[in-house]
Amino acid sequence: MQGLLEIDRKRGLYGLTPVGLDRIGNAIDVAEAFIEEFDEQEAADVVREVRRRNLDALRVRFLWGWYQGEFDDLTLFQQRRGSETVEHEPAEYLLSDAFYEELSRELS
Repeated sequence: MQGLLEIDRKRGLYGLTPVGLDRIGNAIDVAEAFIEEFDEQEAADVVREVRRRNLDALRVRFLWGWYQGEFDDLTLFQQRRGSETVEHEPAEYLLSDAFYEELSRELS
């Protein structure tokens, strides 16, 4: 959990620590900045500019989709993209090579 999560034993839930909240807040700030700057541009132009700045294009793509709710329903995400095999366990798919390969296809 690396100091980002803590267990609320009374409620039996995980909760974000102040450090975890800061990490999520920073990710939101970064995603908002990317969207504000690039929202009106074509995807190919965004990828070129991100790479020119030596930024991780896959990270930018992930943060963009995460912020806009594109990954809220990962089963629907896979179905919309015509995946032959749909993984119905969100955590399994989110951590799979297939998910990141799908995002990478847009970056070519």
